[in-house]
Amino acid sequence: MSLKNENPFILNKNAKYTACVGINGGTDDKMIRKGYKQAVSLLMRESMKMIDIDLYVYPLIYCAGHSIELGLKIIIRDIIKIYNIKNIMNSDIEETYRKINTHNILQLHNNIKKIGTIDSRILKKYNGVEGYLKDYFKDPEGDAFKYESSSAGIAHMQSKSIQHINLGILIKRFEVMNKYLDSTYHHLEELKIEYECQTFTKSLSRNNIHDIAKQLPKHSEWTLESFKDMKNSIKEEYKIGTKELSDAINIIKSHYEFCNLIGLEEKYGNLSNHVILEYKNLVTKIQEFDESSMSRNKSYNNTFNIINKRSELSKKVTNTWDMHTINVILALLDVGKFSYYYCEDLDKLYKYMNDSKYDRSWAIEKIGRPKSMEYVQNGMKKCGQITYLKLLNS
Repeated sequence: MSLKNENPFILNKNAKYTACVGINGGTDDKMIRKGYKQAVSLLMRESMKMIDIDLYVYPLIYCAGHSIELGLKIIIRDIIKIYNIKNIMNSDIEETYRKINTHNILQLHNNIKKIGTIDSRILKKYNGVEGYLKDYFKDPEGDAFKYESSSAGIAHMQSKSIQHINLGILIKRFEVMNKYLDSTYHHLEELKIEYECQTFTKSLSRNNIHDIAKQLPKHSEWTLESFKDMKNSIKEEYKIGTKELSDAINIIKSHYEFCNLIGLEEKYGNLSNHVILEYKNLVTKIQEFDESSMSRNKSYNNTFNIINKRSELSKKVTNTWDMHTINVILALLDVGKFSYYYCEDLDKLYKYMNDSKYDRSWAIEKIGRPKSMEYVQNGMKKCGQITYLKLLNS
């Protein structure tokens, strides 16, 4: 087949260079932005090899500008996801979404400043980018480094009084700016996970409610006159009304983690003290058995026999446990092991464990490992299970 009849957009198994794109490559705007960022670095390295640096300046700055444009649009979409989680839709959001297809970096930046107020932590993280973005405000149509002139025939560089571009400074500023953008992406990912916990009020985030819980006196002191003064102070600090503060306090009282801060405990799983002590005993006996077996069987020739004896020991210690008990411990283990889980995920994880119908022997073997008990203890701590935790630590 002649070259003019070949199609580059279909799979050719004999081709040396084939890129995977779309659903075949998992390509999204974050990956595309990364490609444009890396293209800037490649073009800069190539331009440094040549005497005629002018050859690369236009594609280099175009790639830089487009990567930033994509970055700002990603931030806008992620902020809007938080609005959606909170079921908030207003004229600012609708207008921002309608105008997201612009190439105007200043407009995108202003929209982030406008809608980023939904959580004060967003703009605290993002604001560092502001001083560096202005390099790209001169090109509202995104055309200045694509063509010599605008569609109206106006020469881009002359109209902006630009005759020289210091690529060394521009690239350094570009790199610093991208650190702020990357930091904002990661922070928004964390915030989305936090908001998915559904622990918020109209204007208070989960983080705000946690901070309020730390300010409140112990629940036993709420009848005192000083509690009224504290509530008034909180309303003034967060600029909220009586109803919203009442909503926040109700969340705190029934929240696994936050209720500890006011001297309460919301126990999870209704496990008896006896079961918790049996769990501690299980881990201790397995650890002792493993240490003893390893010292006697360094060649591991008797591994199969050791596994059977270990399993028998586990069954003996846990023979009165039902799957509810095992699944509660498995859920606490996962919350303690993975940093992206909150105590609000306990019910979801318990349901997953229950629906999965895990083999009992496998599940007991998993929770019986010494490292697993460390995760369980961490999960108890994250979820305010102080009674269970004290028994395990005793």
